[in-house]
Amino acid sequence: MSIMKMNDMQESGIIRIDNFGPIRKAELILKPLTIIIGANNSGKSFAMLAIHSILRSMNLLLRFNLLQDRFSYHMESKVKHLNFINEDEKKELQSQILGLAKSNDSIIIPRQIISRIVDYLSANLQNIFEHELERLFGLKGSNLVKHNTRSFNIQAVMGKSMIKISQENGVCAANFTLSSKPQMKLSRQNGKCTFIASNEFGTSEYIPTGISFDMLQKSMLLLEVTLTGAVINHLISSKFENGHFLPAGRSGILQAYIGLTELMISHFPLLRFRNVRGLSGVIADFISTLITLGSQRSSLYRIANEFEKECQLGEIELGKNMGKIRSIEYQIHDEKVPLISASSTVTELAPLILYTKYLLKKNSVLVIEEPESHLHPANQRRVAKFIVQLVRNGVNVVLSTHSDLIINQISLYIQANKLSDKQRKKLGYHDASLAPNAVSAHLATVDADQGNIIHPIAVDEQGIDQDEFVHIQKEIFTDTVILEDELDK
Repeated sequence: MSIMKMNDMQESGIIRIDNFGPIRKAELILKPLTIIIGANNSGKSFAMLAIHSILRSMNLLLRFNLLQDRFSYHMESKVKHLNFINEDEKKELQSQILGLAKSNDSIIIPRQIISRIVDYLSANLQNIFEHELERLFGLKGSNLVKHNTRSFNIQAVMGKSMIKISQENGVCAANFTLSSKPQMKLSRQNGKCTFIASNEFGTSEYIPTGISFDMLQKSMLLLEVTLTGAVINHLISSKFENGHFLPAGRSGILQAYIGLTELMISHFPLLRFRNVRGLSGVIADFISTLITLGSQRSSLYRIANEFEKECQLGEIELGKNMGKIRSIEYQIHDEKVPLISASSTVTELAPLILYTKYLLKKNSVLVIEEPESHLHPANQRRVAKFIVQLVRNGVNVVLSTHSDLIINQISLYIQANKLSDKQRKKLGYHDASLAPNAVSAHLATVDADQGNIIHPIAVDEQGIDQDEFVHIQKEIFTDTVILEDELDK
């Protein structure tokens, strides 16, 4: 299993939000572990959904690149001409590529071609994001603008690009904002076609699978598609893939839906699973994902299995297929128990465990609301360790929490990073320590008049700033002293 090196964990992106839902202003720094704390109704869920929407939209755009890579041989029969290259440019490029096939030089793709591709991708990103906003929130974009304002704005610096998204007067706009379009070179390296792109955010290399210079020279369509893949590869970070959202209340959602589904299947055995209607996209995605999981174990299966043992949960596994729906089984002391009859702890942790066993992999994004729900303090500490282990194995985790125990426990794992390997092994931190630069934390504050604000808080070698929880503890202490003084009178 590949473990991420702590010094490789650096800032992965920044998202800035203005006038979005209840949020007046937010600055969110994305790292391998991103945490949001704060009072109820402070905008944490809106911020989490905004992050999920952006990463999901970018991932959907990235899939064009993956499809191109996989089906390049059949592209001409599947894709209309993209019209990025005019006839004069076509003749010049064909001549240059022909010469390149016989040498180790490189050619520069004209900037106007790259500019057309970036504009095309911006238009697609706009359509995808607008659709994802409406689907995930269950609201039109115009209804997500903060009260008494005209528009919302979201700016995301991700990978080697900046994305700006806005909604004003019911019109959504999204684009890749660059001070200059990427310069793109096509070169021959070890006999392979290699695209090298660079702009003010950095340089990237892209080697398309199974593409020869002869193929590019003969087919401008294939060149356009491959160029588009190279630009996507440059603009969009591949650190964030396959985003999954575990919503608050997942225990109740899971119990209710599985119960209803099993009832329907027993009465209508030929029923097939369809998209869930009448629910927000996050809840529909959650249900759909859980009950259609594949049986292929992920590389993280062992971590989930050890977590079950630590929590003394028994074992949560996939059961038999019911039509197109996969049942979920819970086994303890060699006895199978229906999940709807299990404790709230089991049903709360079942989605997290199953996602880890069968879905998550390196570069996956797991967005999870309130992982402490329904859990005893001892299990909250274990969940904190489990989350740290996911991060160490390359999963990007974004979480919101009201639990000072989870924040305290993660802070201990940050402090443990200062220990030697021998000390960590002695104290049991050998598989659960994090460098401070792998973690970002944010505080959401309530302002009923002006709108809520979310801002970064300190994370250093001592862990995460806990003033938000300390002042509550001080209030309890003060009330205790006052009460005791009154009782002594």
